[in-house]
Amino acid sequence: MSLFKTIDVRGVSTGQFYPTYLDNLILDEKSYLRTDKVGNLITRGAVLTDEGSSYEPFAGTTISGDWVTHIGTGTSISVADSMCTIVSGTTAGEKVSIDIHLDYPPFICTYTLVLSQRIENQDVYIGFGDNSDPTASDTMFARFHFYGTDNTLVSCETQSSIDTNSSEGKNTQKMLPQGFTTDQQLQYRITHDGKTVRFYIGLTNDSLNLISSHSIQIPNPYIMMYHGLLIHNGTTPTSSTTISVDSIAVNNFNKVDIVGDVTGNVSIDQKAIPSVVNSSIINLAKSPDSGYIFVGEPETTLNCNAIQVSLKTDQNCTVYVDQSSDAINWDIVDSYSYKYQNSISFGITVQAVSSYYRVRVENMSSLAATLFFRLQSVLCPVVESLPRSLSSEGHLKVGVYEIEDMYNNVVKITTMGELRTISATRLIGTSFSGTTIDSNFWTAAVANSGTVTQTGGEITLRTNGVANGSTGLQSTRFARYMSGCSNYFRAILDFSGALINNNTKRWGIFTGTLNTPVDGAAFEMINTVFSIVTFKGGMPTRVVNGQFNGEYGLILNNISSGAQTFEIIYTNKIIFFMYNNQLIHKVTATAATWTNTLNLPLRAENVNTSSGTTDTSLKIRAYTVSRYGDQETSPIWKNQVGAVTASVLKYGAGRLHKILINKWVNGSVITLYDAITATNPIAIVTPTSGSEGSLIPFSMDYNLDFYTGLCFTTANSSTNITVVYE
Repeated sequence: MSLFKTIDVRGVSTGQFYPTYLDNLILDEKSYLRTDKVGNLITRGAVLTDEGSSYEPFAGTTISGDWVTHIGTGTSISVADSMCTIVSGTTAGEKVSIDIHLDYPPFICTYTLVLSQRIENQDVYIGFGDNSDPTASDTMFARFHFYGTDNTLVSCETQSSIDTNSSEGKNTQKMLPQGFTTDQQLQYRITHDGKTVRFYIGLTNDSLNLISSHSIQIPNPYIMMYHGLLIHNGTTPTSSTTISVDSIAVNNFNKVDIVGDVTGNVSIDQKAIPSVVNSSIINLAKSPDSGYIFVGEPETTLNCNAIQVSLKTDQNCTVYVDQSSDAINWDIVDSYSYKYQNSISFGITVQAVSSYYRVRVENMSSLAATLFFRLQSVLCPVVESLPRSLSSEGHLKVGVYEIEDMYNNVVKITTMGELRTISATRLIGTSFSGTTIDSNFWTAAVANSGTVTQTGGEITLRTNGVANGSTGLQSTRFARYMSGCSNYFRAILDFSGALINNNTKRWGIFTGTLNTPVDGAAFEMINTVFSIVTFKGGMPTRVVNGQFNGEYGLILNNISSGAQTFEIIYTNKIIFFMYNNQLIHKVTATAATWTNTLNLPLRAENVNTSSGTTDTSLKIRAYTVSRYGDQETSPIWKNQVGAVTASVLKYGAGRLHKILINKWVNGSVITLYDAITATNPIAIVTPTSGSEGSLIPFSMDYNLDFYTGLCFTTANSSTNITVVYE
């Protein structure tokens, strides 16, 4: 209800909806409304008429003579017990229909009926068009169209002219709301106000659901129409269909558009209506292409300020609110994580900034259908996109309570309130400069005429079209893994045209020999099948395309040509595989470790089988492993007095910081090894200059990683050293 203290309102355009002899207005022209001397609004009586309205309850035993009937061979129309029964029969190509003259818009047509079944090769039409004869085709129409065997689907169709070019007509197939089926008695309503045609379905007048709205390709509002029902048999109808019509009603209504300037006190009664096409109570079921997902239909957000979405289900999901200017290109996407395990409820408000919106919900696990699913979307004319409630102290909930990234990792805060942060430290990998492969950093392996070449800032692994042609590249150093940190593999590579049979391409962080991986993780293209894989002791565990659980859904539909980015983030428990900054798949090790060692090299392979004779390449532009964390940790030390042979300081990878010389004897030798035996020396120290014991103590800094282990030997009983390492 609105209260106006002072009002200056520009009024209704009569145009062709009302006789023009009462005024001089043309279509869409505005004029002041008129009042008498004491302020009463002067109105036209025609605004309140119901001329052209009708109600047909089908009383008696014969159909009213106002209706035109068309009865084809094998079809029938009968009336009894306040019901009109229309039977299609099974004669191919025959039609049966009833129709009646319809007044000019604006009007509401409501059909209460039951459609007994849905079969192939049969069309059922409910609505209005410009032709009374069912043997001819309507050129302008608005109608419900039923075809096919699915009794939960209906097509909402409109057309504005006889033209049959590709842009003529609008066809929107919808699912019946609230789990309805066509064999229930439902009310089907079509409204036409001259600007928009709307389609509704429901059980009663008070519970109708808007399922589609067309504002283009709608019938001409200034010509007479005919409305009714039609069944058209195709070539081979398998059985007869019956439409049981309870009633048909037509109501004229008057749409008044008012514009003006209002001053004074105004109260607003806001009407927010739940969406039908972006709400659902149907459990998410598996889709052949996209996994367990709900995708709503485009709805206009014009005259609305915000989109409100609530969800309750038993699976972790991602909720997407998409917005578009044309209902085709979804340029704005907001995504939200819904976690059933630790969320009591989920509800968000999104500012409406484009003309259309839709809601999508995707099961993040992509492994099981939901057991219950309650999604509701509401368009609100007036709302602010602020948090649903305040904090316990009365503040807006805008602080950092718990933030999760796209991989469900939680930001950590110390007990003293500091935000825990880290930097990425590159461990292995270099740029490919010049035309010579730097053997200090890379080791190439080839077999059967395969080649590894470097030029233009990239390395190319090429099979040269030779059967069993094999190429491989591995970093000479390993990326050391430190507990409490995660390592990050990143590659930019190109295998355009590589989707071929009799060939395997593999890239990632793993150990092994050509085509024989041992430990680590990798992306693979075996023949034409893309997969991710982990290796443990030479045993692969693969997840192939179609079984993924990441942001792409079950299937990564297309790997684009040209240079693409592949990433792996790995810890001793979790591995994230990513493509172009989006998660493909997450692997979680539970009962056992996923690999035998986490100290891994960069490695890539391109291998033909004995039948592989296609010349194919794998081109690498960037290849690195970084650690999310510092280069060093707090070290430990070992003091050695006197001679020792191959004393093991650490098994496995670590970092040698320095040697402290506390006392030596000239000619005494100290040797440190990247091994657990006296092999592969890191440094051989022979202090001989100066008098014995001079400049003591002093240190030698190394700051070098070792990979196999650390051991040392000393050759004199008077030597005193301290080794600092981690």
